[in-house]
Amino acid sequence: MWEKWLIYIRRLKALVIKELIVLLKDPGSRKILIVPVVAQAVLFGYGATYNLEHIPWALYDGDRTPESQEVVRVLTHNPLYGLIADDDDFSAFQQRIDNGEALIGVVINPGFAQKFNQGRGEVMIVADGRNITTANVATNYTVSALLDAYPPTPTPAGIKMVSRLRYNENNITRWYIMPGMILAISMIQVLILSSLTVSREREDGSFDMMLMTPTTAVEIFIGKAIPPILVGIVQAFIIFAVCLFWFKIPLQGSTFSILVLVSLFSLSCVSLGIAISTMTRSILESLVVSFILLVPTIVLSGLMTPIESMPHWMQEVTIFNPIRYPIEALRLVYFEGATLMDIVPYFWPMGLLFVLTTPLAIYLFRRQVN
Repeated sequence: MWEKWLIYIRRLKALVIKELIVLLKDPGSRKILIVPVVAQAVLFGYGATYNLEHIPWALYDGDRTPESQEVVRVLTHNPLYGLIADDDDFSAFQQRIDNGEALIGVVINPGFAQKFNQGRGEVMIVADGRNITTANVATNYTVSALLDAYPPTPTPAGIKMVSRLRYNENNITRWYIMPGMILAISMIQVLILSSLTVSREREDGSFDMMLMTPTTAVEIFIGKAIPPILVGIVQAFIIFAVCLFWFKIPLQGSTFSILVLVSLFSLSCVSLGIAISTMTRSILESLVVSFILLVPTIVLSGLMTPIESMPHWMQEVTIFNPIRYPIEALRLVYFEGATLMDIVPYFWPMGLLFVLTTPLAIYLFRRQVN
């Protein structure tokens, strides 16, 4: 009995080593292993952010009084703002916005000082709405800066409104996106690598030679599933290290909980990739099908935009998205310090994907082998 299991483990070990060697020696696979991680870390860490590092702005001060100049100094002394023009002609000021030279424009109309001394000072902010996201962010930054310098008078009841963000006090977009990339990268790597397992061997002509070995279909299936899972876990933890040590996003939960979550998620995705590989006849077909599945899955996962901001019918569709709830669970662990038991209710989409795809993948794989 034990000898039989020992032989089984040895065959499985040999298959896993063989798959890893093929994976690491293939130039195309090496590109998949290295390029996406570097590209995604740079793209999402630095590029995919709603936080503005520089706001070019134009000024039209029609009052030119000490009061109006004091308001202007609030922005000129802020290193975030770069004044590109102080126009006396309003049409020239408008042209700055129209040409895209300035992201926002600040308008102080004649008579500002008199109204200001009466408690009715008004400053108009004009934003370039062609990029509505940056326009809203720049407008909110400017309003906040001016309100901090000139807070409104208290309400008759003496109430002062104070707001504060929890878990992301400085409202840094990177903190929202990068932890989700831990699972997104894992899914991309596992799905693509596992989808190439059979199609690559079919193109190389080694698939028939593999069938001549004494291994069973289930052993071959497991041997081909383990390397993508290992690669997905390693890639996910590279992104995790980037989040923790490069971007300094503080971790509140345990690394072990993240490891378990990433491992289970990778396990749930690998069968889908192998099923794709058995149904396609070339590497190109496998990649096309994988990307067709990956794009809507990640877009509707809540990685970049909140699920709550989507139309109601689309929110219902995302319930069956296998990466939506794992991303929510990972953010609970990362930001709120949730334990492994706290996130168990979020595991059901991964279990559903595993239950549905694994029998299908094994059935299709057996058909290929037999």
